[in-house]
Amino acid sequence: MQLIIIITMVTMMGGSVISPALPIIQQALEIETSKIGLLMTAFSLPGIISIPITGVMADRFGRQKVIVPMLLLYSIAGSLCFFAPNFEVLLSLRFLSGLGAGSLATLSLILIGDLFKDNEQKEALGYRTSFGNFFNGILPILGGVLAVISWEFPFLLFLLGIPISVMVMTTLPNEKVNNHTTIKEYITEVKRGLSNSRTASLLTIAPTLMIINQGIIATFLPIYISSKFGVSAAIIGVIISMRVISGSLIAFFMGKLTKIIKEELLLIFSLILLSISISFIPFVTSVWTMIAPIMVAGFALGISFPAFQSLLISETPRELRASVMSANGITNRMGQAAGPIIAGAVFTAGGFSSVFYGASLFLLIMVIFLTLSFRKHLKLKLVRNN
Repeated sequence: MQLIIIITMVTMMGGSVISPALPIIQQALEIETSKIGLLMTAFSLPGIISIPITGVMADRFGRQKVIVPMLLLYSIAGSLCFFAPNFEVLLSLRFLSGLGAGSLATLSLILIGDLFKDNEQKEALGYRTSFGNFFNGILPILGGVLAVISWEFPFLLFLLGIPISVMVMTTLPNEKVNNHTTIKEYITEVKRGLSNSRTASLLTIAPTLMIINQGIIATFLPIYISSKFGVSAAIIGVIISMRVISGSLIAFFMGKLTKIIKEELLLIFSLILLSISISFIPFVTSVWTMIAPIMVAGFALGISFPAFQSLLISETPRELRASVMSANGITNRMGQAAGPIIAGAVFTAGGFSSVFYGASLFLLIMVIFLTLSFRKHLKLKLVRNN
């Protein structure tokens, strides 16, 4: 479990450590506000390419043989951003780093599915989110402080991936799950697994959360705070970190919480809470009171991520887990990549208020969709309990 947590924490740096530095990077490289989100998209987009490939490879050749090279690519390309002379080179290096990072979050979920069962699995997912969020809460502060020195310095933190890749190589067994079927047979089985309507509904949740988390909170909120209150990157880092700190606290207790409340209900509740918190952001009149809606948003994200991950893993047979979770990773990365672009387009059309109100409305639409999707399953659970 410790190794899974470490992999999760390190791979979260791709967005969180850079987020508070975005206003400084924007000024240093003279980037338009509507285009600043490309730094996040360039990191997220390549996961759509790498995740399905590494998912198949992880099943057929073993988890360790995939995780180690991906960690090295993520770390080396990410740290080389320190030397980027212009916006174009920086985007290229972010793309390469994203190729490595794309599969790592998915593979850590696969390892939890491999190693834990039933309620232990739910607790493990909660711990993964909790510790990941805790580290993710520290990173914006550290990234903001380093960005005050110069915009390049936050990228040096990516070097942490190199010693961790050595740790994975020496401690993680290289277990193969499915190495007998042909690729054609394997793809057929994966398609069959993804044809399940409940699985299809669950695969819409990751992009929803990442559009909000990456496109709104991690990308446009720092720019909004900087433009409205004129504070430093260090203060922005402290404020942004509040969401992941509050999220880590609730995620730590998810195993106990799911014994009382069904994951479906927790998920719907968390999306409603997230919608309300984001809609309040334009009404905030001082920089420090911005912490309140950000902490509420973090609380909601701390519930929603492990809740839907638990539901998806429980729907997936072990021999197809890597590929189904890879499909989830692809939709996740699609949300990460699309979020900053969508937010940029909405900002161009209507400014910051439209970005936040539009995100809130989108979440409420998803609440209606998921309520209808989960209705039959919740009824079956209530009948069985009675």
